[in-house]
Amino acid sequence: SRRKRRGNYHIDCDDATYRRVQGTSVAFMMAYGLGIPLTFRVAGRLLRRFGGERLEADTFAFLMSGYRFPYRYWETLILVRKLLMIAVTTFIHELRVQLYLLLWLLGGLVALQ
Repeated sequence: SRRKRRGNYHIDCDDATYRRVQGTSVAFMMAYGLGIPLTFRVAGRLLRRFGGERLEADTFAFLMSGYRFPYRYWETLILVRKLLMIAVTTFIHELRVQLYLLLWLLGGLVALQ
């Protein structure tokens, strides 16, 4: 039997066009979802090295303002958590596997907090 998309049963998930778009989606999701938090870390490190902690804190105030200094990049971990949850719900088609992965993922990430 052919797989169909849950939200729209007219979309064939085994179609070559769907697979190509899905692959592109995964690539962009990973590039943005990992690239943005990593860019904050790298840029923050460079700002701190060449301009000091004050310049780093002022530049990324929108990202760090609610956190104490040692935990100033916690928001980047929250962004990665959101990426992982979106990736699981988007690309894992089996509902039971999706549920188990999300529970383990949330359990592990809550334990990190």
